Amino acid sequence: QFSNKNLTEEMVFIINAAGAKSIWFQIEVTETSMMKTHDIAKFTLQEMKAAKFSISIDDFGTGYSSLAYLKYFNADNLKIDIEFIRSIEESHKEQSIVRAIILMAHELDMTVTAEGVEKEVQCEILRNFDCDIIQGFLRSQPLFKDAASAYLRECTFPPCE
Repeated sequence: QFSNKNLTEEMVFIINAAGAKSIWFQIEVTETSMMKTHDIAKFTLQEMKAAKFSISIDDFGTGYSSLAYLKYFNADNLKIDIEFIRSIEESHKEQSIVRAIILMAHELDMTVTAEGVEKEVQCEILRNFDCDIIQGFLRSQPLFKDAASAYLRECTFPPCE
């Protein structure tokens, strides 16, 4: 999709036609896809930022992981791949890597989402590391539209216990 030079323009048109606003959307781009199309991705992401989209780098840490690229892509959010979360409670190395990613992202004014959180102990470790957002089955499995609406109306999103 990054090879489509009109991608941002087309997205804005569709969003406006639906009565929505680009500021309501966070675009997730995998680290690997950004690296494969570096120059085009940089241009497209700059256009998306100018159009007021929020940008999230997905699956961080499993692709090329070139830290130099982080300064070029001006993302708002960094999503730590499940690979680092899956055994975080058992591995000092995993904890060190995750803590370093969170600290680095915060220094770059980015929020951090941890993917694949399934256990309270993982949530607690991430909270202690000042991770901003968790994503995973701990809070809910994927839901269809009606069930998701009901869940959001009823849920108070308690912090990790």
